[in-house]
Amino acid sequence: MAILLSDGWFLTHITLASILAISAETSIVAFPWFQY
Repeated sequence: MAILLSDGWFLTHITLASILAISAETSIVAFPWFQY
């Protein structure tokens, strides 16, 4: 059971990290366009 919980925790953090990375990358790419 502990293995399942740690796997879920691991996957959740990977998912959150990838979502944050994608949104950060998108905002970095999109930010210069909003300056004009």
